[in-house]
Amino acid sequence: ESAAADVAVTRSIMAKPKTTTDCEQDDQTDRLPSVATVALLMTILSGKIDVQAQSVPTSSTVRVKYVHYSDFQGGGDSRMGVSSPMLWVQAPVGSSTVLQGSALVDTVSGASPLYLDTLSGASGKGIYDQRYAGDLKLTQYFGTFSIAVGGAYSNENDYLSRSGNIQFQTWSDDKNTVLSLGLSADWDVISSSNDPSLEEDRKTKAAIVGITQVLSPDAIIQSNIALSSGHGYYTDPYKLFDNRPRSRDAMIWLTRLNYYIGALDAAWHTDYRFFHDSWNVSSHTIETSLYQPVTDWLTLSPRMRYYYQQKANFFTTALPTIDLDRHISGDQRLSNFGGISLGLKLIAQIADNVQLDALYEYMQQSTELGLRGNDRLQDIGAHYFECGFAFKF
Repeated sequence: ESAAADVAVTRSIMAKPKTTTDCEQDDQTDRLPSVATVALLMTILSGKIDVQAQSVPTSSTVRVKYVHYSDFQGGGDSRMGVSSPMLWVQAPVGSSTVLQGSALVDTVSGASPLYLDTLSGASGKGIYDQRYAGDLKLTQYFGTFSIAVGGAYSNENDYLSRSGNIQFQTWSDDKNTVLSLGLSADWDVISSSNDPSLEEDRKTKAAIVGITQVLSPDAIIQSNIALSSGHGYYTDPYKLFDNRPRSRDAMIWLTRLNYYIGALDAAWHTDYRFFHDSWNVSSHTIETSLYQPVTDWLTLSPRMRYYYQQKANFFTTALPTIDLDRHISGDQRLSNFGGISLGLKLIAQIADNVQLDALYEYMQQSTELGLRGNDRLQDIGAHYFECGFAFKF
């Protein structure tokens, strides 16, 4: 349950195209799937399904987090800032039903990437916006399977997202194997602060299938595949000379291994994710972390992440162009680049039912960190901080 809450909290700050709150392209608003669905289904995509997910929780959990994100570009110029308080609650209802929900408020300020952007700091316009989002999921447990249904809602000045999903899980008699299947549908409406007449929609359907397998008393592995098909408006209204296809099909394959190292009394988590879409964007992500107890109440978790992306087939730096009807974009989130993140998380178990945690990560993105390409776009760096507590009763 804590893994599900962490994912819903830390990933749900991803916002609309003009407010790039993460360095990586396939984690943006036009990624697979949209932000509201990710908040609900990321427990599958992230590889963070507990192997004991088939067990009905016997207690309620409340988690509160505060997240702050800030990035910079062009020699240290401040670009974007996001602050967000968040709440996640899970509670059993009877002996075989679980209700889960979350709510958040994002406050966003700053400017998008400096290249060909109508809202950059130099324009004097900048960005200030707030987003209100929430989701609700109801899970019913049976003898050897469970069914969950849920929905999510996210609203801000120029982006409205609604989604619904259903998830099925079944497990073996020894509870060492868990099979999962998820289906979702998103309905998004995109507008623009620069163009009051703009009102476009986008619809996305997604399916996720996965397996979690206990390999030994010390190792658990999980593998998931997600497929998505979206149709509608993908163009960024805040970028000049931006004209993207009106459809996007995508696939994510993620495999994760959790291994207990007896000599260190520590847990090692590592995962690999591959992403590919019909725009020819391909990406590889390798992430690893170590959970090392240092006392009977304090755990340290250093972590590292590397990301590489191959550019979209319509990305170019040769702008402006005479033929404005063809698909084209100068958004560097669609370019060739690489990114690396280093972080440290502290987890303090101050009582049997109370846990505190804090995380800091530094992220750096550049064309030099990629494996190919020489577009020489400006580097982006970012600071990410979160802190919170969980209370179980």
